[in-house]
Amino acid sequence: MLRSLKEWVSSRLASIGGFSIDERQSSLASSYRQQQLEKVQERKKGWNPLLWTALFLVLIGANLASWSFFLYVSGYPEVPWNYRLLQRFEQLPKLPSFRPETAPRGTFQSTRELFSLLGGLETDDLAQYNRKLKRRFARSFSQEEGVLYLSDTITITEARLLTEADPFHPGLAVKGQSIEFPAGYVELVLTTSDDDVPSQQEITGIIDQELAIGESVDCAAVMHLHRGESGAWSVSCLPLVTGDFAIGDLNVEIAVNDSYQPEPLLWPLFR
Repeated sequence: MLRSLKEWVSSRLASIGGFSIDERQSSLASSYRQQQLEKVQERKKGWNPLLWTALFLVLIGANLASWSFFLYVSGYPEVPWNYRLLQRFEQLPKLPSFRPETAPRGTFQSTRELFSLLGGLETDDLAQYNRKLKRRFARSFSQEEGVLYLSDTITITEARLLTEADPFHPGLAVKGQSIEFPAGYVELVLTTSDDDVPSQQEITGIIDQELAIGESVDCAAVMHLHRGESGAWSVSCLPLVTGDFAIGDLNVEIAVNDSYQPEPLLWPLFR
């Protein structure tokens, strides 16, 4: 009975549309396969090997460029723009408060010895050496063992307060003539807190006094070397040991501050 009914329905459909049930099922399956094949072909049309290769190479180049940029910035923190960028992202080690026994290892040279060693450098070579000195400081001497220190006795010729136009502030800047080497001058940068800045009267009182810059006591790191047009030799130093620093009757409380400005044209402090 059911078979007869199926045959009757099939014959009616064949008379109407010209297809049997099996034929219509086969037609639908073929149409579905054709649609899927068209979709695959459309995907293949969107694939461009040259374009994807170029994009891949661009990504590799961008990655290499970013690494090169990072290595340059971190490798040369003495460059003003690099220093500010690293400081902004807190990638620079902070200068600690050193005691004589914790100060970085290094060598001690007098003004005369520094002139004998470095006074004959060409202008470009001396500038490069100064950049190296600033690089050591920018890294807080954390990656350097050969810190260059000054040991000398000077007669103070000038003194003034540090301002925002100086590499450091607040504090005191002192200039003196080397007793052993009169053609050489020494600048000392004594950084203090805002509450311990000496008065102008106290500063005036230290002119013409002698000051001994000790070795392990003060650890005055050389920050800048300058050879003037007249041939005068100038050594700028930053004592790393914090605490009392006596200049005659004046006691300066040296403290670490974060006011360093990396512009090289700010050196020397006395013109």
